[in-house]
Amino acid sequence: MKDYFIVGDTKRYGTCLIYTCGKSREVAEKVLDRMLNNPNEQDKKELKAHTNIRINEEESENCWWNDPFLAN
Repeated sequence: MKDYFIVGDTKRYGTCLIYTCGKSREVAEKVLDRMLNNPNEQDKKELKAHTNIRINEEESENCWWNDPFLAN
């Protein structure tokens, strides 16, 4: 199973995580569309700090935010 998430690039840190979107590519596409076409206040902050905003995917077991040790 895969997790989908929104990332963007910065000059200082390279590619950075912006939002996790769970297991649905459809949700990730909706979040990306909102960010680019109807951004909320948090999106506007992220758009100022990041370029090349896009969807990435990774196997769920490889995503650090799914680690139960880190979640506690």
